[in-house]
Amino acid sequence: MKPLRIIRQFCRSDDGVTSVEYLVMVAMIVIAAIYGITATGAGAGGWWGKIASDLGIHGF
Repeated sequence: MKPLRIIRQFCRSDDGVTSVEYLVMVAMIVIAAIYGITATGAGAGGWWGKIASDLGIHGF
């Protein structure tokens, strides 16, 4: 029964709310990072593809 009591105390205290806020904030940061990495990767792929096609046109 002791673990249940500890969980109830944690949920009733302000620490539980703070933990949820931090969790939401970390989730938003992770989503923003994934979006940024994906956008950068797509942009870089297009950039390298253009360079490769320009080199092919010029016989390299």
